[in-house]
Formats: sequence, C-alpha cells, structure tokens
Amino acid sequence: MVVRQIRVASGTVGSTPKRSVAATLIAFLLLVSWVGEWPIELDYATFYGLWRSPFAVFGPLFEPLPGIRVFTWQLLLISMVLFCRPALGSAPERAPDLDRAIVVSVVCVIVTVLWGWLGGGSLYFAYYQVWRFLCALLVAHLLMSAMRSSRDLLTLAGVIVLAALIRGVLVIYFYWEHI
Repeated sequence: MVVRQIRVASGTVGSTPKRSVAATLIAFLLLVSWVGEWPIELDYATFYGLWRSPFAVFGPLFEPLPGIRVFTWQLLLISMVLFCRPALGSAPERAPDLDRAIVVSVVCVIVTVLWGWLGGGSLYFAYYQVWRFLCALLVAHLLMSAMRSSRDLLTLAGVIVLAALIRGVLVIYFYWEHI
C-alpha cells in the first residue's frame, strides 16, 4: 500500500520496472541450491539417509564433474558472471562499500590460503575449506550486479521465503512420517 502511494505521488503508476533476466536466473540458482538435495553418496546426513525428497532430482547439479572436480552448480554460478558482466558498467548506483568489502574479503582469503600453504598446508584441503565462502562472495557480487529494480528485490525475497517454506514442510513431513 505504501509503495502504491509513493508511486501515485511520484506519478509513476503506469511504469512498473521490468524484472531483470539475470536477477531471475540468479534467484532460480539460489532456490535450487537451497532446496536441492545432494546425491546420497555425497550427503547421507540429510534426513539421516532414510528418505529422499522430490528435490533430490537436482542431485546431479551437486555432483563433481569428472576430471575437474567442480560441481555443475558451481559452473552455472560462474557462468552467471559472464551473463551479468554487461550490467556492471551500466550501474552507477552500485554500492562502492560493498565492492570494497568483497575485494577485501577475497584478498583476506587468498592471503590466508597462501599463509597456510607456505606453512606446509595443502591447497587441496584449503579449497574445500573456503569454496563455500567464496561462492557466497560471488553470489553477493552477482546480486549487486543484477538487481535493477524493486521487482528484482521482490523476486529474491519470494525465493528466500519459498525456500524456507519448502525446507520447513520437508522437515515436518520427515518428522511425522519417518521419525
């Protein structure tokens, strides 16, 4: 109601901003990552390995590809960088503080990994310790690059709520039917 009143006051009732394709794709990838289940061979902790939800169909996205040992989901996320790239130059309203925070975080991760490696640590194990954090930074950068309007934010908010509801319903179902 408040948004409608603001639009009426500013005279932009008829012109609703379009939803960004990149933001919608990123929101879909996030939904898949939040509700999709890994294959039972890789994750036997979810539902104690006793049951698989219908979202186990997304399991192949979370299997490492032979030879490169990177998940398909990770490759899709990295490909979104190329898809969001043209939007980077056309976004004067980007938050420079968030850009700096992402760069500082990546530099800190690199310095820490190098420090551990030079101290005799393994880069192989370091990758498994930091890849989720680096994915979170990449998602933050992608969202900042792709979000163009309030409709994009509403799409992201809807995906977050939908994923939480799906996970909640799955947990309740598992509890009542299997435990």
